[in-house]
Amino acid sequence: MITEVSRVPQSRHAIPPKSRFYRSANCRSEELLADVEKRGCGSCCAVAAIHALTGKTVTVDSFHETMRVREGFSERGAIHHRLAEIISEFGPRAHAAPFSSGAIRSALSDAMFICSVGYKFPVEGCGGHLVLLHGWRGNHFAVMDPSGWGADHRMIQIKRFFASYAGRVIKVQM
Repeated sequence: MITEVSRVPQSRHAIPPKSRFYRSANCRSEELLADVEKRGCGSCCAVAAIHALTGKTVTVDSFHETMRVREGFSERGAIHHRLAEIISEFGPRAHAAPFSSGAIRSALSDAMFICSVGYKFPVEGCGGHLVLLHGWRGNHFAVMDPSGWGADHRMIQIKRFFASYAGRVIKVQM
């Protein structure tokens, strides 16, 4: 199954800064936008999942600011249970938990996963970056990677994905 890719905003780098997904009309904080660039991968994935599942438009900067206000970040990045809690306020059910690699593919039929992976999917990666896994076809997963690398990479070999997968997800579904 592949979730309708056109409904999943692909990357904060592919989403123009004036897009309805990136920046709310009232955002004037350059410091906030700099923080989104530094550690906004979870916020970008959350906004993409919310839109794909509900059709609601939530901007990355407003979601990220909510994460900051609610102490949703540690020094290492997004706190997964806080990310899931805030996503759930927009309609989808979200739950942060460890998830075995064997269960992900079958669960993609009715859910999306915000997954902790190594940046650019190195073969010996171990977390530190969040991507939205939203489908699969053959031996590839459909991903929305909110990094610059992700702007040109929408599918990833399943074997390479799991080599970089840290075993932690936020499962998002209606």
